[in-house]
Amino acid sequence: MTASTWRAMLVTDFDGTLTYHDFYHIAKQRLLPRNWKNPFVAYQKGELTHFQAMQRFFEQINTSEAEILAVLQEVEIEPKLAEWVTRLRSGGWEVMITSAGCAWYIERILASANVDVEVHASPGRFVPYQGLFMEEAKHSPYFCPSAGIDKASAVRAALSQGVPVAYAGDGPSDLEAALLVPPALRFARIELATMLDDLGEAYQPFTRWGEVAESLSRYPLP
Repeated sequence: MTASTWRAMLVTDFDGTLTYHDFYHIAKQRLLPRNWKNPFVAYQKGELTHFQAMQRFFEQINTSEAEILAVLQEVEIEPKLAEWVTRLRSGGWEVMITSAGCAWYIERILASANVDVEVHASPGRFVPYQGLFMEEAKHSPYFCPSAGIDKASAVRAALSQGVPVAYAGDGPSDLEAALLVPPALRFARIELATMLDDLGEAYQPFTRWGEVAESLSRYPLP
């Protein structure tokens, strides 16, 4: 990572942040068989890592490719994402996605929005009526065996460039990364917002990702 072409970095979560809905929740409602097993019960008991739980969850998706691609449209990606990314870049900001989800669906959603940004997520392959098979992201400098991707590591790498770094997220896996950036550049919603409230940590609330981009477009860069 080098800051030769940008003066600030926004590290952002994907599900529930860049999208209004989390693919996990939609998949649970629409794509899993009736007798599906919840691997997060074992995760909560410490019997599985978060990555392993996600792996076993996605492997239970039993549908055609056409159906899963149709469901991807329901996550509601930020409608003006391409416009906002262009505007942020013109103002000196680069955008990086870090996610505990699977790059297979993230890349397809971004392509449908005509957006090309750096993505760090666990790769995968979809086999119709067999499952979405998520693999370890060993290609990523932020690979983490237990979580898939270490979001906080990505933030630290950006901070090491001596530039302003912002973070946007919505869940527990975003907490460590969010706490590394100053409150003015810390954007949170849903569970992450509640956790920060409980810690007495300030942040910028948002409902849609465009609000994050709009705020950063007005942030004075050195």
